[in-house]
Amino acid sequence: MKKKVLFPILGLVLALGLALPVAANTPVEPPTVDGALQPGESCNVTKNVTTPEIAPNPDIYFIADTTGSMWDVIAAVQGNASAIMTEILDKQPTAQFGVGNYKDFPYDSYAFQHQQSITANTSLVSTAIGNWSADGGADGPEAQFYALDRLANGTDIGWRGIGTKIVVWFGDAPAHDPVPSAATGLGYNITEATVTADLVAAGIKVIAISVNSSVIYPNGTDDDPTVAGGDYATAYGITEDGTAGQASRIANATGGAYLFAATPAEAAAAVLAGIGELTTDVWWNVTAVDPGINVTLEPDVHYGVSGNTTVAFNETVTVTAAPSVSTTYTATVAFYANTYSETEGAFIGEENITITVIVIDIKPWSDPNSINTKSKGVVPVAILGSDTFDVTTVNVSTLEFGPAGAMPAHNLTDPDVYNGHLVQPWLVNPLADPAEWYYYTANEDDYVDLVMHFRQKATGLSPGDMVACLTGKTDGLTFTACDAVLIRK
Repeated sequence: MKKKVLFPILGLVLALGLALPVAANTPVEPPTVDGALQPGESCNVTKNVTTPEIAPNPDIYFIADTTGSMWDVIAAVQGNASAIMTEILDKQPTAQFGVGNYKDFPYDSYAFQHQQSITANTSLVSTAIGNWSADGGADGPEAQFYALDRLANGTDIGWRGIGTKIVVWFGDAPAHDPVPSAATGLGYNITEATVTADLVAAGIKVIAISVNSSVIYPNGTDDDPTVAGGDYATAYGITEDGTAGQASRIANATGGAYLFAATPAEAAAAVLAGIGELTTDVWWNVTAVDPGINVTLEPDVHYGVSGNTTVAFNETVTVTAAPSVSTTYTATVAFYANTYSETEGAFIGEENITITVIVIDIKPWSDPNSINTKSKGVVPVAILGSDTFDVTTVNVSTLEFGPAGAMPAHNLTDPDVYNGHLVQPWLVNPLADPAEWYYYTANEDDYVDLVMHFRQKATGLSPGDMVACLTGKTDGLTFTACDAVLIRK
């Protein structure tokens, strides 16, 4: 929570010249990860996530003290309500709004009036704000603790539960503390401590906009609640308590913002300033992952992130499987904002991960893969295709085999030569039931393999080598694939 005093810094921001910061175009960078790894290998990616200017899916509830001293402030907010909501919706189209107002016990006709549940209909919201009327109040402190208690515990506010709950509170006087059960009929006294705990538990962030509209309370809602009170002592026989700083403490505890407005005009402009001060937690969740890879990010969460701010996660993708054929694995990671939990949050964006494991078979149809260093022949190497990997995506001009980087012995860039090295199952009796296939592929399955040959003398393999590797590129990836060998002198 940040405490600010709005001097004429906002000027006449009633024209809403106060612009919220401009967010990055892509909230998750990079939005995709494409890589080729070997079994057991990992890749590390720095994932940058940028928060929106306003927290996602905000439910913004406007509540004002509508006792007699608030006339000018109410008029300023009413005159700018539509423009304020338009500005918010321009930055966060998923925002919705609600309205209420409060007065005091025991003489006013109500202490809290819920006027409009959370809605996307800004006309209804503007109408509700337009119905605010300044009257009543009697002694100095007011019943805002009762109003805030109802916002946290009431069942008819309409919080959507899919984003950030925000209360924008306008007032010019401190709160009665406690608000006795004899006044509310709730069966418990409401104090600063209880209402703060309930707001925090409900996940509500409070933006307290405090106004100086009288000489009695120059510090507005943060002033001393024991000054100019007395109605509750008379009506309910309680000791009126509380200390100065109520509004700023509540704003701080709920992760909101406290702003002091010197004039009614600044109070209206402070709505955008307060929303711009709000922070959010940012975290991640792996929403989908193929068996065979593992995806983790650190840290688990970034706490208290301001709007339009980029935070970094260190992502590690590890191949945990040892597939028998070339395989493509996928995963999706989603990023969320709001108050951190493992299951709830407002969606910011996601990334898609694609990891390809190229599998080769050196000297297919033989075991072990023996290579005689005295031989002047060739070493066959097969790239094994599958239902998730098409061997025709391999760029044959990039292939190199062995420590010396031997090139294929045949000109695979020639289509006729290339097609002769694509090995696939042959249908030998289509009339049989089931059809009879001759599995001529390198590993006798249903998928096309690519078999190449490399001159043994050009590979650089020597006694003591236990593994030989093939390197190359597919349409967009650079890969290394290895297989065991037995080198004979």
